[in-house]
Amino acid sequence: MPSHSVSAQELADMLPTGVAMLNHRDEAIFTNRRFRALMTSCNPRSFDCWSQSIHPDDYDRLATAYHDASRAQQPLRIEYRTRDDDCPWRLLTLTPMAPDERARFGLGSDGGSICTIADISQEKTAELSHKKIAEEAQQRKTQQERFIDMISHEVRNPLSAILHCTEDILEAVQRAGDAETTHAIIAQAAETISLCVAHQKKIVDDVLTFSKVDAGMLALTPRRVQPRRHLATSLTMFRPELRKEHIEFEYKLDHSYEEQGIDWVMADLDRMSQVLINLVSNAIKFTAKSGGEMKVRVSMGASTTRPPSYPPNVVFFSSDETALGLDRTRQAEWGEGPTAYIMVAVRDTGIGISDEAQKRLFERFNQATPRTESIYGGSGLGLNVSRRLCHLHGGEIGVSSKEGEGSTFGFFFAVRKSDSVGETSTSHRVQIDQKCLDIQSLGEEITNGNHQMTSPPIPQNPEVTYIEEINPACSSDGRKDHTAKLAEETGVSPTADTPENSPTETRPNQENDSKSDGHHILLVEDNIINQRILSRKLQCLGFSVTEASHGREALDAVKNDHFDCILMDQAMPVMDGNSATKAIRELEKEEMAGYTPVLGVTANVRAEQQEEMLQSGMDDVIHKPYRMCELTEKIEQLIQKESAHNEHLRLAERYLPFDIPALMNVIAAASGHATSDIVSFYKMAEGGFNRLFQATFTDGKHVVARLPYPSTAPEHYTVASEAATLDYLRLHGIPTPGVYAWCSTKANPVGAEYILMEKLDGTPLGDIWYAMTPKEQHKIMKQIVEWETRLMSLEFPACGSLYYQKDLPTQRKVPLPNHNGSSSSDLFRAVSERELTWAKAYAKPRLPYERLYREIYGFCQISPDRHIQNLSDYLTLAPCLGFKAASSLNRPVIRHPDLQPNNILISDANEVVGFVDWQHCTILPLGLAAGIPKDFQNYGDPDSEKLIEPRIDLPPNYDSLPESAQLSIRETIRKRLVHFLYAAFTRRLNEEHYDAIFDQSAILHQRLFKSAGSPWEGDSITLRADMIRALQSWPNLISADSVGRERGTCNTPSLTYSDRVVRDTLALDARQKEADLAMDQMRNVLGVDILGWVPSDEYEAAKELAREIKAKMLKAAETNEDRIGIQNHFPFDDFDENS
Repeated sequence: MPSHSVSAQELADMLPTGVAMLNHRDEAIFTNRRFRALMTSCNPRSFDCWSQSIHPDDYDRLATAYHDASRAQQPLRIEYRTRDDDCPWRLLTLTPMAPDERARFGLGSDGGSICTIADISQEKTAELSHKKIAEEAQQRKTQQERFIDMISHEVRNPLSAILHCTEDILEAVQRAGDAETTHAIIAQAAETISLCVAHQKKIVDDVLTFSKVDAGMLALTPRRVQPRRHLATSLTMFRPELRKEHIEFEYKLDHSYEEQGIDWVMADLDRMSQVLINLVSNAIKFTAKSGGEMKVRVSMGASTTRPPSYPPNVVFFSSDETALGLDRTRQAEWGEGPTAYIMVAVRDTGIGISDEAQKRLFERFNQATPRTESIYGGSGLGLNVSRRLCHLHGGEIGVSSKEGEGSTFGFFFAVRKSDSVGETSTSHRVQIDQKCLDIQSLGEEITNGNHQMTSPPIPQNPEVTYIEEINPACSSDGRKDHTAKLAEETGVSPTADTPENSPTETRPNQENDSKSDGHHILLVEDNIINQRILSRKLQCLGFSVTEASHGREALDAVKNDHFDCILMDQAMPVMDGNSATKAIRELEKEEMAGYTPVLGVTANVRAEQQEEMLQSGMDDVIHKPYRMCELTEKIEQLIQKESAHNEHLRLAERYLPFDIPALMNVIAAASGHATSDIVSFYKMAEGGFNRLFQATFTDGKHVVARLPYPSTAPEHYTVASEAATLDYLRLHGIPTPGVYAWCSTKANPVGAEYILMEKLDGTPLGDIWYAMTPKEQHKIMKQIVEWETRLMSLEFPACGSLYYQKDLPTQRKVPLPNHNGSSSSDLFRAVSERELTWAKAYAKPRLPYERLYREIYGFCQISPDRHIQNLSDYLTLAPCLGFKAASSLNRPVIRHPDLQPNNILISDANEVVGFVDWQHCTILPLGLAAGIPKDFQNYGDPDSEKLIEPRIDLPPNYDSLPESAQLSIRETIRKRLVHFLYAAFTRRLNEEHYDAIFDQSAILHQRLFKSAGSPWEGDSITLRADMIRALQSWPNLISADSVGRERGTCNTPSLTYSDRVVRDTLALDARQKEADLAMDQMRNVLGVDILGWVPSDEYEAAKELAREIKAKMLKAAETNEDRIGIQNHFPFDDFDENS
């Protein structure tokens, strides 16, 4: 090597990273000292034995990556572990050498690379440590959240029952009815409260004990006791529960207990009783749900040495140094007696525990599975607390279980033998033996079939308290009879036991005052106490109630019956409330069934949990505990709610089943093609009333198919009228689409109404409207007015809609008044009579259709009675409305029903070449048809209202303004210009229309006609506000051209409103107009027109933007009530069924 190579080697040897130069055969032609050290036992020159240093688990991954990179001459960076090394982690990089670099070192053209190896063990150890810490932190967080949910559920559930029982007691006392009935109600309520308090005490005890143990503040208090007597006494508390569940029980002492001479000992048996009670409680709980053999066995033995197991199949956990250090039994207050170990086992025939679940069974906040608490209840602390109590008492715990076959829990604790406290009397010995006998006889009693509700033998020892004495319903035949009598009087089943898979239906007491109109409620609640109490109270309020104990039963009930409302608990066995609600919503969608409101009832109060419930399809949520008045108020609101805001009902309204191949066949036949000639078929767009499809043929012809939704009304007449109107207009030279075929009934191969039209050439004006120059807009507006003038010059003998005569059979659901078109006065009366007839027959309380109106009314239902009254008031004014026969305002004219940029087609030369979307086109008197089209109006702007010609030059500082300000200036100029141009060209080309636009009488008539003739959608303010304005401007309304001037009775209006009504109505109307403005602004942002129409190529973007806006609003909401309002009433939820 050249002389400078020595210094290069020395320099390389100083590097902390191993470096090697490899030839194309992966032979190392140069290495530094660090590389050689990291290669361990390998010969670094040959590089062949490198593979021997790689950990077997990483070998395949590393070898594959290395050879792929070397062969392809690509760079590589990869981590791996080494074999038999205290610092095992390495980072290998491989960098191909450039041709000139290879030439410099004599490697030829076959390839070469620079390889580096670095020891990253410290960094990797820190990374893995941080990852483990993060995972443990996340696990603790998840456990704590689950624990909080459990506490909320387990504490709030009994609170609801307690609250309802106190209401029962207060009502019974206030009614002061039959003494025996009052006593029964109070006794039953007290009995339920007692059970609930016991449950809550258990939860609270678990939490307090855990907190003390966790903080190291739990001290043991040893005293002289007899384990045999003390633990037997603890077990007597389970007598009623064992009887109720018909569980066979056995308790025995092992021979080892007597053989070790255990009698009096120093121990804290109160703490050890906690362990025993927890294990027996679990055993009963899981055995009662097993459905098979039901047995619980408790045994107790003793040992003088620390036992490894008890019984033999339960091996105790191995206590670590920390656990052994917690042992308090070596302290002085425990005495100096010899150490003994008391062993206790609890065996059940319950559901068992999986091997995986057993591994984490004794962790804090954990149960066998995350669903265990929702199915069986409990704190998830009991077993963790039990083990830690055993540690304090010098003991340990263990479990043996097989899923589906039951479990055995064993534990032991250290005691110090103590001298006898004196000879016990014979009577006292009898009492002790009697306690043990009571426990054993309980098992015998159940085994022999003596499990009727009989009173227990009165114990000789007054210290023993039986649960039956404070809970007579569990054992007393007298109480059972009394309960049955009470049930007969109140209409409630005397037993809470129901068939496992059969919802139970109870009808309201017919003698009660009906406060709910007999609404049918499905009550889904797994807690039998809460279910029984709530069912009875709902029936007393006049509801009929069907009960279900879990979501699966609820789903079965919904399939077989109709309900006005569903009360859905969230945490339940078999199927939870969220899953059940989703299934119900899917069922409604699939079967096109009516919508049933679901009220979520939960003890979980975290915001994300409530959000999950609403997302599942629930309409509202109420938290336990709640008062009955709060619950019934929500039920009534949901029952009365018109579900127009709800996605599932909207899907039903717009769900349009049809045969796509049949539609393609019809399109091809109607346009003179074969179906095989169709080269493209796709959905163009969809709006509030229709879905549009386009078929393209091999010859370049395009055909548009429009299919109206089921919500498009009236059936038959809408399609029939549009087809006749398009044909009529084309005959008179108006550029409208030609109609190939149409069908106004679903009785066809397609399975839906349809109209097939040619696709006109041209670009929608809406696509280029905002990019046009003022000069181009000037040209377009002139043409629009010219076509409108030609259209309005067509003569008609009367007002109404155009039809072919054959399409006018009688298809009426209610006898609606018919206007023959001879008098505009008759027209004003006819539209209100039509709406009044419909409202009386079909209208129901509902939320306003316009979602932003709902907050104005506090999200309350609006009764149709208000609207019916408004229509009746309007009919008193109708005789004075209308235009004189000779007036130009009375001349029947036809106009485009929705003249907006997207319905106007423009050629490349900026010529108007067509008008589309003539659905709902109507011939009206000029006085009602006149007006600047909505998209061309700029009312509210003083310059526009005065028709001042707008300046179109930009301000001098325009370029320095922010983009938002520039946009605002351009939009102001555009709106002013369009408004002015439409009015100016109309004045020049269609003077009769221009005069009608600004006629005050015509303006007032239009407002009244539109408000009175529009279908009621929950808005009962607009019509009244328009009538008030008409009354305030009565002289303008009764103008020289109106029929009211001819009638002397119209000089003074017959309708009046109080000052308060006027003030309140106009204030609400002003708020609604503010909401309308906000909706217009949101539509502009989303690119959605007033009917919800979005072009297909913009649909996904608009939907995503709407979701983002909603998410931001939900995040900004300050209260749960605000979130519920936004969730239920957001105006731009997507209603596409994606079919």
